[in-house]
Amino acid sequence: MTDEPQGPPVLKRAGTFTGATGEAEVTPEAALAAGLRLAGSLAAASPLRLAALAAAHQAAGRLELSGDAVRHVLFFKRGVLEHVSSTDPADDLGPFLLKKGLVTAAQLAEAERARAAHGGDLFAALAGLRMVDAARSFQVLQDHGAALAARALATERGAYLWEPGAAPPPSGFPLVPRWALVCDAARRLDGLALRGRMAPRMTLAPYRVGGRVAQGDLKLTAQEARLSGLLDGSHALAGLVQSAGAEADALLRVVLILSEFELLAWSEPRVAGAPPAPAPAAPAAPGGGTAPRAPGGTGSQAP
Repeated sequence: MTDEPQGPPVLKRAGTFTGATGEAEVTPEAALAAGLRLAGSLAAASPLRLAALAAAHQAAGRLELSGDAVRHVLFFKRGVLEHVSSTDPADDLGPFLLKKGLVTAAQLAEAERARAAHGGDLFAALAGLRMVDAARSFQVLQDHGAALAARALATERGAYLWEPGAAPPPSGFPLVPRWALVCDAARRLDGLALRGRMAPRMTLAPYRVGGRVAQGDLKLTAQEARLSGLLDGSHALAGLVQSAGAEADALLRVVLILSEFELLAWSEPRVAGAPPAPAPAAPAAPGGGTAPRAPGGTGSQAP
């Protein structure tokens, strides 16, 4: 019997390498780092995770998210979101501008008729017809883009397709700061969605680790930074959530953000039982700063 030929791995199709040792799946991280086209299930790689990888690798390309009923397309350039679109008519820019009072229904109808002549870009049609001032409309476009991107990254079921090197439309421009995209989308999730995403890990204890991204780069809020100090691997996430009380959703959000950027690891809890309630934030003292502690007082200080 002759031996199987030996040789380097060969890319047979997007997402799979084969070689002498058999088949090994290409991870989304490897694909975005190497500039490979990749398709997969959102059950294996969430949209938040894919966006975090695009930011971390300063990737350029097109990310298509096909959910149950809506398809979103996001374009990245050097890891920054520059354009986002949706197949849901309710997500279009027109209704958003109409709701903001920046255009009338008649103007919107006229721009829709001229849309095809402007490459299908409604804003380009509005600007070309001088119905909006392009130079003064960037904030409105950013607000619409950020909200639409958050809805796209909230998709939980479906499939994704990453096409490296795909250029954004000519009207594209930076919509959200590189690290803020994932953080903003996570902050828009409600408590039910957060609990559903973290349910498989509720019995495990999260603890912070170093990664490709520094936690400081994420510009967490003061509350999020304080709550992240509880993540030391001592207690299960379920116990931390229970003890957090009114801050439970905020705690879950920071856990989700750090998880998607791979700044958390998970282990069995080191301490049995429920953790103590987190220390409240120090009250503000007159004139700035924090109020001094009472003599002999104890408590943890926000990191």
